[in-house]
Amino acid sequence: MKKILLVVAFVAVAFSASAWNRQQDEAVVIAASKHLTPKAKMVVDGYLGTDYADDLTYIYNLERRKRSPYSTEVHYIHLDDKLQIIAGDGDDAVRAIEESLAIIKKGTGSRHEITNAFRTIICLMCDMHCLSNVRLSNVPHSQSDFDVQVQRTASGPKMKEVSRVKWSKFWGGYNGHHRGYFAELWAEEMEVCHGADYAQITKGGLRDWASRNGAIAADLYTRINPTNAVTRVEFLKLEELHFEMMATAGFRLAALLNNTIK
Repeated sequence: MKKILLVVAFVAVAFSASAWNRQQDEAVVIAASKHLTPKAKMVVDGYLGTDYADDLTYIYNLERRKRSPYSTEVHYIHLDDKLQIIAGDGDDAVRAIEESLAIIKKGTGSRHEITNAFRTIICLMCDMHCLSNVRLSNVPHSQSDFDVQVQRTASGPKMKEVSRVKWSKFWGGYNGHHRGYFAELWAEEMEVCHGADYAQITKGGLRDWASRNGAIAADLYTRINPTNAVTRVEFLKLEELHFEMMATAGFRLAALLNNTIK
């Protein structure tokens, strides 16, 4: 029992900076695995084994032990007013993924270096598709984790009562509405709902995807900020967007690995 409690505590600490929770990230990886080419799957499995779930916490685990080569800004994408990655050498999810892809493509690194490159890609592809991890230079409140007011009820005497939740945790709470769901079921539903759109979702490259995520976030930020309450109706509508972003992350992760391993 003590061991179980320690594991739970460890996972909670490891994901303290993560927007999506572990079950959501696991569903993304499972969705990606369904679209890997045989060669890509063979190579990835050769480095990571057949269960990638533990690799989702890779950077968070390094941060917990104060051994990460990055600052916590690596979990975010930072976009200018034209939705392009801000130039410079600051930590950013896209730049870190690009550096990891270069290590894999070069193929001359140690097994340890290549394994960690795969882990970094998996971890940060999940992070960059959670909309709370999109930071826009022309939207001040996107630069930090702000409080979101969420209306508790759609109508009635309690309509004006609101709950406050961090913007990052806003997205991590959705699967609480579906008790009994597990990662494999989420992934299966992603395939059913969005699998037909795989080619369109994965069109372009990493920086194109970051820009498209930025456009979605920019639209959200026109109506979601620290002072406007999210209505209960909008909260439920945003669940559809959240689910689509999970599927998008999984499909793009597969496309990225397939294009790297040929």
